[in-house]
Amino acid sequence: MIVTKLDRRHTGNHYFAYYATPSESSAMNQNIATFHAWRVWCWETFGPSGERDSMIRMKSQTAQWAWDTEFQHLRLYFKEDAFTLFKLKWA
Repeated sequence: MIVTKLDRRHTGNHYFAYYATPSESSAMNQNIATFHAWRVWCWETFGPSGERDSMIRMKSQTAQWAWDTEFQHLRLYFKEDAFTLFKLKWA
């Protein structure tokens, strides 16, 4: 897993604190499977969410997580507390 702390260079930094993506060294099919497993777990744990850009446009301050698959990204975005729980489960 690759974790990036968001700063002003990143889209969504006003809403989310981190994003996680599967390790680049894995095969793409494995990365997709891992991403989907993470997303299912997030949906079950934190509740429904949506694409990062949609959540930003809706100004959804209550969303604890979101995802980004545009341009072949496999990223899950998290607020601080949600990321802590995600990291405990998957790291």
